[in-house]
Amino acid sequence: MNNTPKEIADFLAKQNRVSIFAHVNPDGDAIGSTCALALALEKLGIRVDMYNTYPIPRVYHFLANAEKIRLFTGEEELAETVVIVDSSNLKRTDLDKYPQSLAGKTIVEIDHHLGNDGFGDYNFVEAQSVANCENVYQVIKELPVEIDENIATALYLGISTDSGSFKFDAVTAQTHRIAAELLEKGARLDLVRLYIYESVSPAKLTLEKYLYNNLNIVAGGKLAWCAFDKDILAETKADGNDIDGIVNIMKNIEGVELAVLFREREDGIKISFRSKTWLSANDLAAYFGGGGHKYASGATINKSLDESIAAVIAKAEEIMGEKHERWHCQCNETAGDYLP
Repeated sequence: MNNTPKEIADFLAKQNRVSIFAHVNPDGDAIGSTCALALALEKLGIRVDMYNTYPIPRVYHFLANAEKIRLFTGEEELAETVVIVDSSNLKRTDLDKYPQSLAGKTIVEIDHHLGNDGFGDYNFVEAQSVANCENVYQVIKELPVEIDENIATALYLGISTDSGSFKFDAVTAQTHRIAAELLEKGARLDLVRLYIYESVSPAKLTLEKYLYNNLNIVAGGKLAWCAFDKDILAETKADGNDIDGIVNIMKNIEGVELAVLFREREDGIKISFRSKTWLSANDLAAYFGGGGHKYASGATINKSLDESIAAVIAKAEEIMGEKHERWHCQCNETAGDYLP
C-alpha cells in the first residue's frame, strides 16, 4: 500500500521518538532527506536519532545537523518507529544485516526509486520525483511546522544534487516550484554552491586524472567504462563524495550512450551505470541485482574485478545492440532518416 504524504505526516507527528536511516554510501539526497526530516520532527518536540552504516562525507557537514548522524553498529537501541529515506529496500541501508534491531519496530519509508518493494508498514513512494527530497518536502508540508532556513537548505541540497543541477530529464515544473519555495524560505544556495560544486578534493582530482589515463571506449563509441581498483582507492583515500559524479564525465563524451564505473571494495565490486537517451541503466543494473532510476542506477557484484568487468561489459554490449536496433527502427518511423 502506498500512503499519502499526509498519512505519513500524521503518523510521525504522534511519535515521541524516531530513528532515521538512509542508504549506504550516502549522497546529497540521502543526507538532505535525513537532515530535513529530522529538523522538522524536532520542531514538534520529537526526539530524533539519525544513523547510517557508512560515515557521512565531510563535504556535507555544512548542513545544520549533518554531524549528528551517527555510525550504526547494530548495538544501538532504536526507536519504536524507524524511518528509512531514499532507499528502495532494506538491503540498501545494510539494515538487513541487523534483523534483531528492527524486530517489532514500525517501519516508515519515503522513497523515489523504481522497483521499490514497499517494505515498510507505511510507504510513501513517488518514483516520478527526481530527488527524494521532493517527497520529504511533501511530507514536511503536511506537518504543523514552518520550513526554516536549515530545513530548506537540506532539501535544496538533495534536489540540486540528485537532479544533476536541474539538468536531468526527470526534472519537472514541480521540481522548480519546490526549489523556488525553498529559496524563498532561506535555502543557502551559496553554501550548496561552495561546498558541493566549488570544492574539489585532491583525492577527486587524482581519480579524474586516473580516469583519463585508463578510460575504455567500446561498442562503436557508445560505451565508456573505467575501473578503480583497491590500490588507487587506497592511495587517494577517496570517500563516496570524491567518486560521486566521475561516471558522468564518461557519459558526457560525445557519442557515448552508456557509462560504467567499477569500484573494487571489500564487500564486492560496486558498479555505477549512467545512460543518456535510449538505454535504461535501471534495466542493466537489475540484471545484476541492482536498480535505481532509468538513467542512473547501480549494483554490487561479488566476483573479482576482472570477472565483473567481463560480465558487465559483455551484457551491456548485448543489451545495447538489441535496444539500439529497436530504437533505430522507432526513430525511422517517427523522425524520417534522422538518427543521432
